Amino acid sequence: MHSIYVGETEIRLHGNIGPFVTEDRFGPFLNARPVAGVFDLSFEFENGSGEGVGQHFEYERHDLHFVAPSTVNATAYFDGGLAAFLAALELALYVAVSASEGLLVHASVGTVGTGAWLMPGPSGTGKSTAALGGFERVLSDERVLLLKGERGITAWGTPFWSDGRQMPLDAGSAQLVGIARLRKADAPMVEMAGRAEMLTWLMGSIVAYGSHAARVNDILDLVADVIQSVDCVKLSFPREGKWAPLMLNPIGLAS
Repeated sequence: MHSIYVGETEIRLHGNIGPFVTEDRFGPFLNARPVAGVFDLSFEFENGSGEGVGQHFEYERHDLHFVAPSTVNATAYFDGGLAAFLAALELALYVAVSASEGLLVHASVGTVGTGAWLMPGPSGTGKSTAALGGFERVLSDERVLLLKGERGITAWGTPFWSDGRQMPLDAGSAQLVGIARLRKADAPMVEMAGRAEMLTWLMGSIVAYGSHAARVNDILDLVADVIQSVDCVKLSFPREGKWAPLMLNPIGLAS
């Protein structure tokens, strides 16, 4: 059995996972640490079916049939390929997060000082390019985990990155202090954004699969909490340069 630690969840992997769990692919996510919950994910080659098991959540595509009868365990019937393995792992995280006050977001996130900046958006927005803008740490440029706690919203790194990752994996977290809507430009510029506009933008970047899309009211409430608790900005950024430390700090925002 292997375990992968993402956010406050330990995902225990059982079954036919072949050579997929490697240091290069998961690095710090393999290091044991205290967690709030455990999710058991079993893999079987696709010679069976999850039909008739009273599933709580189900997702299917050409290489994967994922069935979660509860919020703490699931079985992935897959074709033995890496793509299906990684998809099942993300689905396990999604089901686990959906049972708590958390969100999985299509975004990049970088830290300036002790605070994290979330940069959500669809593919092509510039998330990976913006992540190269001089942040002290980058938790991910593709999938980010947001968890609500007593002290606010915490952003956690995940092992899910875009192709061609140039930065080290980071399994840690940072307090969320802001959300930026990205715009590519020749020179960096930041301006405050309306919270209603940013709520709509962030909602469009929330990862939701299968029947759990019916959680829309819960998701909307969580997104509204996130938007109300942090700074919201429109961020124009150049392709090159270390602009983040100057633009995304309290002094830079105040100017």
